Amino acid sequence: MRERPYLRPVQDSDKPQLDQWRAQYQAGTLELPHGYFGDSVETQVAESPDGTLLLALTGTLVLSLDPLITNPDAKPQDIGHVLSLVEAILVAKGVEAGALDVYVAVPRALAGYISLLEHRGYTSTAEGCVIMRRSIVRPRPEVDKNIAESVP
Repeated sequence: MRERPYLRPVQDSDKPQLDQWRAQYQAGTLELPHGYFGDSVETQVAESPDGTLLLALTGTLVLSLDPLITNPDAKPQDIGHVLSLVEAILVAKGVEAGALDVYVAVPRALAGYISLLEHRGYTSTAEGCVIMRRSIVRPRPEVDKNIAESVP
């Protein structure tokens, strides 16, 4: 038996157990629109020292569009037209970088913006969840130190 948890990429043999756990999850739908692995998708699993599967976490390369900053004096129709153009440029750049999905955080109060996004093919996801962000590019020595110290 190992002394520590074992981390590894997901294997085909893990899928039935993971799919069962996903189906049993009561707090919401655990989406996997691109599966457990593939281009721009990877899943890592953790096993206990005795080999029991503990968890899986899937990472997908995505594009996040946020924040939208607009001129409060601009006409809504002007904003809508150029917003579509700017969004198309950013999405194209995301696709070039390997992104598989685009995410936009929108306050529920902005019904017009939500309607515009739905018209452009966006769908609501992660209902009831809080969207969290963590920068992985700029140095964050104190946070990184805390993370490193917490790993067994």
